[in-house]
Amino acid sequence: MKDVMLWNKEYTQSCKASKVREINIYPCHNQDPKGMEAKVYGWYNKDEYFDFGYFLNTEDARRFIVKLHKQIREGR
Repeated sequence: MKDVMLWNKEYTQSCKASKVREINIYPCHNQDPKGMEAKVYGWYNKDEYFDFGYFLNTEDARRFIVKLHKQIREGR
């Protein structure tokens, strides 16, 4: 079975979907100069994660995660 690769928001890094165990949205406590309010991490285990990127708000981050889930389901 072909492993699905997941890109970060900027398409500069990718990771294997099968390695990611959990995907979370976190608020940015220190306001990013570009106004970003949320960040998305994909956790491999309790200590290691993949940074999917920063987003303007939680809803944008949620839409990004929904697209990731669809990509995983469809196997592409």
